[in-house]
Amino acid sequence: MENTDNLTISVLRPCGLLPACPGYVLNMVKSNSEKKLRQSEEKYRELYNGAPVMLHSVNADGVIIECNDTELNALGYRKDELIGQHLTTILSPESREVFEERFNVLKKIGYAEAEYVFIAKDGRKIPVSVRGNALYDKHGNFLKSSTLSTDLTAIKKAAEEKTALENRLIQSQKMEAIGTLAGGVAHDFNNILTGILSYVQLAEMKTSEPYVKKALKQIFNLSQKASDLIKQILLMGRKFPPVFTVINLNSFIEDSLTTFQRIIEDNIEIKLSISKEFPYVKADPAQINQALMNLTVNARDALLEKGGTIKIKTDVFEPDEEYCQQFPYAKRGRYAVISVADSGHGIPEEIKDRIFEPFFTTKAVGKGTGLGLSVTYSVVKNHGGWINFYSESEKGTEFLMYLPAIETRTALPE
Repeated sequence: MENTDNLTISVLRPCGLLPACPGYVLNMVKSNSEKKLRQSEEKYRELYNGAPVMLHSVNADGVIIECNDTELNALGYRKDELIGQHLTTILSPESREVFEERFNVLKKIGYAEAEYVFIAKDGRKIPVSVRGNALYDKHGNFLKSSTLSTDLTAIKKAAEEKTALENRLIQSQKMEAIGTLAGGVAHDFNNILTGILSYVQLAEMKTSEPYVKKALKQIFNLSQKASDLIKQILLMGRKFPPVFTVINLNSFIEDSLTTFQRIIEDNIEIKLSISKEFPYVKADPAQINQALMNLTVNARDALLEKGGTIKIKTDVFEPDEEYCQQFPYAKRGRYAVISVADSGHGIPEEIKDRIFEPFFTTKAVGKGTGLGLSVTYSVVKNHGGWINFYSESEKGTEFLMYLPAIETRTALPE
């Protein structure tokens, strides 16, 4: 129709095609709103489940009412296995006490942080850092928590490795200092002993009395033992630089085995396993023999009570990047490995950090000097290598000496 101002106005009237136009329009609006709501919920759910951190919510009773796929995958549960369970179901015993205290704080002030240990379905322990926020209704009543958990496994491992590295560095510096001090004292003491031995031999030549000769012989023997001990201290203090020669470790150890058998009791068996690659090294035979003897004696002492087996093995090893990161003193290259393992009681956890300390020993007075492992450590280090050990209670201990290997064609004469 037209009004007096010559403006055309279109009027929408009910018709056969649109019997109820106002209701139709409302339905269209409602349908579009619901569609957008579903899309929003789907997007939220996608973001929630795809988050790189673990997310969950618990109600006022601490029962899990929601969790994302990241948390389910980390713990190894299906959703129906976790929803409806109390949060303490996935907490370690120590963490349960912490949770009760922190959950009360969360409900009171609306925010709380903590560190827990989650227990996965397969029993794995997962250290986590947890931050929770509280949601309340309009009356201020607690409804649920919104909690974010970050896996600390990698961080904890890195911290442990850093601590272990620092401890090894401190240990190395301590051994260096003690070795230098002991070496200096031993050098002076060795000069005194040399004089004593010379005078004893001279006195023995000048007397014909049997009892005097016997006493002088005893003095000589005791002085000789002291001299041998001093040599070990000097070796530890690097006062005896190695005299390098090319040796085949397989042949060298096979030859040494005859000597080792003499110090082994009948209830102890030595098994030798040599590498097929014939590892060659440039080394001081006397020092390597001393280091190997020290490890063999230690293995023997671990088996004196119940008997058992000592396994001596040679191998060739090339550390990869991951190994060098775990053991920073290791370098890339090719190494000959000498392994000495026993089936004894193992090394107690509380002394593992001290076993290479000079003069440290758990043996009874008079049964050991505490120099065996420290001398072995120094010998291997002087040869450009390193030493590792692995020990498990009631299963035994294995020491591994790593020495830089050389090519066979370099080792053998033309």
